[in-house]
Amino acid sequence: MKTKPSNKLKDGAKCTVIGGTHAGKSGVVMDIKTGKTGHVSITVVQPDGERFKTLAKNVVLKYEKIRLANLANKIRNIERQRDSNI
Repeated sequence: MKTKPSNKLKDGAKCTVIGGTHAGKSGVVMDIKTGKTGHVSITVVQPDGERFKTLAKNVVLKYEKIRLANLANKIRNIERQRDSNI
């Protein structure tokens, strides 16, 4: 299965790693490369200057993470309203 690069993934985007060895780390995306097999690897630079490589599928961009959190809050509010009407 080949991974397609996200149109939103670009150098300088802030991201958080959600899977793999570096899960929980965050930083800025640099050096996006697609290998022979089609998997996209990126270099992430942390605020302290440390660099590491990871697969793009293991990364969530900062604004996507915020959108997911907002969606979760909306769902909770709807559930609370539904529960209070019962």
